Amino acid sequence: WLGLCALAGHADETLCAGVNGAFSPDGGRVAFQRDAGAETHLGVVDLKTGEVVWIERGPGRAAFPTWTRDGALVYSYGDRFHTAYATWRGNLTEGYGLRRWKDGVKTDLTRDRRYDYSPCVAPDGKTLYWVSTKGFAFKGPAVGDIRSGLWQGPLENPEAGTPVVRLPMESAGVGQPAVSPDGRQLVWAQLAGFGSSWKLCSAKVGDWAHVTVLTPPDMAAYAPNWSPDGKSLAFTGYREGDSGWCVYLMTPGSGAPQRICRGENAAFSPDGRSLVYDDGATLYLHRLREEPVAEVQESFEVLALVGSLDFAAVYDIET
Repeated sequence: WLGLCALAGHADETLCAGVNGAFSPDGGRVAFQRDAGAETHLGVVDLKTGEVVWIERGPGRAAFPTWTRDGALVYSYGDRFHTAYATWRGNLTEGYGLRRWKDGVKTDLTRDRRYDYSPCVAPDGKTLYWVSTKGFAFKGPAVGDIRSGLWQGPLENPEAGTPVVRLPMESAGVGQPAVSPDGRQLVWAQLAGFGSSWKLCSAKVGDWAHVTVLTPPDMAAYAPNWSPDGKSLAFTGYREGDSGWCVYLMTPGSGAPQRICRGENAAFSPDGRSLVYDDGATLYLHRLREEPVAEVQESFEVLALVGSLDFAAVYDIET
């Protein structure tokens, strides 16, 4: 099935070994990460020549690359590989911080005994969203005690940021924030607790107490990515009948998930005509059809959490 798009019926273009692809602002390059045993490298592949330029290719792990409008890369980086549990339990100082690369210059944005990862830069080029374990103290030996929250702050100084969504339950967490092209809406993956599935949630920026669940209850979903026009979301999903994780498209709030192909971590090109995705090891380029994402094709319940007492009991929201 590698690189075979189920709807188009033809093999997609193979780019290179890697995962978590992200198009550059000009659409001519794709940043990605590549696992190399005890290391995770970060590279940029030129779509015309296939040439790869390595940003990080040494001891350490680099992951979750995202671009800024001026051509900088922001990503998560750690000198050594430890789980969040091992970091806390062993009182280790390495952790995973956020790093920026621009024209060959690397700048550490955050650095502490915690995990900062999955950054997302807002369209204004000044605001950063990311996932962090900051503020969740180690309380016991259970891995379930390790939780994450969603943070917002200035790109130039993320340490001055504030948490906007924090889930206090054990085994709960958030991941992979994606801000809309107009900067007004944020979508992220969320895990309510042990035994639950990842789902996509959304809120208007600044109105974090009103959260909407976008994906149907019978689907697991993560890794959202907005189309350039802000009308569609690409994401990784799985529902009964799928042969594995698949790339889906959806119109938030009004469209049902539409399966595109088997794969993960899809991201739109700047012109909205292509998707880059991976199969867990290799990057592929898929050319989208001209027609828009289908409108409602099947009914499913969209759950809206609108600041109810139940919501307040479950979520720890700080604005």
